[in-house]
Amino acid sequence: LGGLVVGLLSLWSFGALTFGEHQIADLASPDVGVGFLAAALVSKLIASAVCAATGWRGGFIIPLFFAGAACGLLLHEVLPSVDATMLMAAAMVAACTGVTKTPLGSTLVVTEMAGLHLLPTTTLAAVIAVVLTSEVHLIDSQRARATAP
Repeated sequence: LGGLVVGLLSLWSFGALTFGEHQIADLASPDVGVGFLAAALVSKLIASAVCAATGWRGGFIIPLFFAGAACGLLLHEVLPSVDATMLMAAAMVAACTGVTKTPLGSTLVVTEMAGLHLLPTTTLAAVIAVVLTSEVHLIDSQRARATAP
């Protein structure tokens, strides 16, 4: 069932296929419009959820980075005066931190990819994501920080 859903989603948007690490560069192409970005974002989130729910192997961190990159570029369409790379990096960290609750790891990985000069932005995005999603637990194996030894 999962393969069928992902296959059908891929007819709508390339974002449903693969983890998305190689397609992030395609998102930043100047010819890409809002509809393309929105379709890539929605299809990646749905495909990732379907894959996780139906037992497909693979992770969700890279797909979250892809979704964050698409979200950052959508924000850039609304706020064109703000640097697109900065918005992409912030949204990538926020998406990953919000789900995995790993602000330090998410910040370091994205900052290493995007550039050290974005460390203040990615750190702030991680802190905001932790605060906003502290009561949301999407991964069953996560322990609550308050009860951890």
